Amino acid sequence: MIIDHINTIIARVKPGEENLIKSQPINEEAESEIVKLLCGRFSSAWNKYFKEEQEIWRGVKSYDYGNIVVMNPGTRISQNVNNLYTRLMSEILPEWKEYPKRSNSFICTNSNALSSFYGDSYLVLPENGAKIGICPKADIWDSFRLTLNHTSIPEFVAEIRAILSIANEKSLESINNLLVDGTVEEIVLAMDRATEFLHTPPGLDSIDDYRMKDVFKNDPNLTLLDYIRKQLDPIKNNFSLTTIEQLTLSQTKEHEIWTDATCLMVKEETVPLLRRIMKRFSSCSTK
Repeated sequence: MIIDHINTIIARVKPGEENLIKSQPINEEAESEIVKLLCGRFSSAWNKYFKEEQEIWRGVKSYDYGNIVVMNPGTRISQNVNNLYTRLMSEILPEWKEYPKRSNSFICTNSNALSSFYGDSYLVLPENGAKIGICPKADIWDSFRLTLNHTSIPEFVAEIRAILSIANEKSLESINNLLVDGTVEEIVLAMDRATEFLHTPPGLDSIDDYRMKDVFKNDPNLTLLDYIRKQLDPIKNNFSLTTIEQLTLSQTKEHEIWTDATCLMVKEETVPLLRRIMKRFSSCSTK
């Protein structure tokens, strides 16, 4: 495979041994394939990085991608029930339907320093036309402050889980399994039952958060799903949706970024090599 061939060659260059690049240039075939990728299906992202300093990074701790690799995002199967918001945003809430599905996305950042906190830093180059979701903050858990009645996403999720448990007469463990493994239809049905329950005196008494309790007390037509939609509103919280061609991020503010596109990932130590190769091709038409 082309990428395997490139990785084999570039793997000779170890971090801190840049002199090996100069004394042992990669062969012409591999260089040609690198140029083909960066002038082809990943050209928009490379131009954003190389010409406009628009950077996307991903920290990788548990798996070594190699030096250069083309990857498709897999499905994020999380056993952490705090990630209920991921299922809601990806599969249930209509406000998020145009965004890349977080359940099938690479979660990234525009901060190289922040990415290194999670492991080896990789420059992420989404393929041309890629959709990109951008959080207003460095972490999505901090990005709903303008609408969230609760002090944090985990507290919000814990409240929803508790209400679903009581309303559906199921244990928290069963509700956790439903939120992780259940179908969308099963989750929505459980929420419908919770809505009926919340508009009864015992239901209102089951709500710990006083702000949430007031909202349901004052609106007899409010559904649990509509309440969640208001809490996770992307417009009011200044989320943005763009494409790689239109990407414009502040270079002084950190943002969490996600994309469901195929990406070319380049290990940080290998990026200078690519820059030197591509500097010889000021116009990709000269390749």
